[in-house]
Amino acid sequence: MTGYDIIALAGHYHPALPTVNHQTNRPMHLAVRGLPERIHLGGRELPPREFIVHPEFVIRQSTGPAC
Repeated sequence: MTGYDIIALAGHYHPALPTVNHQTNRPMHLAVRGLPERIHLGGRELPPREFIVHPEFVIRQSTGPAC
């Protein structure tokens, strides 16, 4: 059993559940950071960009050794 979205509550279970941090703030940060460039182009098109945001598996107490 695992949590998702690094929900703080998952750390309070006994034993604490592992969870996936998919970094929801990172894509928003990247999008906002690109806004000034788009504004200065005066509406001209830019080629699409690809950003890769890697999720992180947060290991907690309920994760045992591999069999």
